[in-house]
Amino acid sequence: MQTLALEGERYGVRVNCLAPTAATAMTEGLLDAQALALLEPASVSPALIALVTENAPTRTVLMAGAGSFEQAHITMTRGVFLDESELSAQAVIARLDDIADRGGETVPATGFDQLRHEIAKAQASEPACAASAQAI
Repeated sequence: MQTLALEGERYGVRVNCLAPTAATAMTEGLLDAQALALLEPASVSPALIALVTENAPTRTVLMAGAGSFEQAHITMTRGVFLDESELSAQAVIARLDDIADRGGETVPATGFDQLRHEIAKAQASEPACAASAQAI
């Protein structure tokens, strides 16, 4: 969604995401009748309309349910770097706690922020990558 919004921006295309919470067949038996009554699908509709109007925002994840509205944000953790000798699914699995650590997380403004972040970590361990990253 984020990348599509950035690509579409030059053409006036807005891209958003609705994260609804509503009573459906999937929620039957999970919540009591009072909670289900609050989760009428119609209570999500104002959020949907807000995301598609002429003056709608872009790159917005709008959450909606039971008349409540919130905005979610995409963050990027500092993560880890694995050199060629470590590069495997098993190493990623073993380091998932380190990858998920939210200390020092950032909100990337563009897709290039992710790219720059990843290249910088690789550069820190391999000086040979420095020339290619500076060109970006």
